[in-house]
Amino acid sequence: EVQEKAPKAVTFTKTAYYPYTIHMSSWQDPADAVEQINKMRPVLGTVFITKIDLGPSGVWYRVDYGVFHNIKDAVTRLRELVAKKVIEKGAFVGSPVPYSIEIAMYDSEEKANKFARELELKGTSSYVLKESDGLYRLLFGAYPDMKSASPAYNDLKELGLSPTMKKR
Repeated sequence: EVQEKAPKAVTFTKTAYYPYTIHMSSWQDPADAVEQINKMRPVLGTVFITKIDLGPSGVWYRVDYGVFHNIKDAVTRLRELVAKKVIEKGAFVGSPVPYSIEIAMYDSEEKANKFARELELKGTSSYVLKESDGLYRLLFGAYPDMKSASPAYNDLKELGLSPTMKKR
């Protein structure tokens, strides 16, 4: 089990939302998704895996990049990255994915990243979202709804964490 090292309970009023992300690839084997994460994260930064239940198609591991306020910003960034040949032409901005699994909140980016690295050793690819100076959320995935997040949510519970579904 992973021991969660979160600060005291923090409350805040969320004023900015990030319902868009760039979808780079999908894999049925999580090892393939991790391989792409390891290749792309040093170049792009906020690259993460979204483990998602697609019903009859099964559970997939999506490699996603970024958090964007609106579709225009996401598409602009996608075009820039494709033009620079940083990501492949098959990448796209899909429908809104406004939900994420929140693992914890921290008062410093350093603390959030430290716990993210610990989780990565356990096979969990999380990412840090800065909400304000002194407030960083450790998140997992990007989902259209709560149901599609259930496999990942259950994985995090099995690690001994207390995740919650929240808007990004």
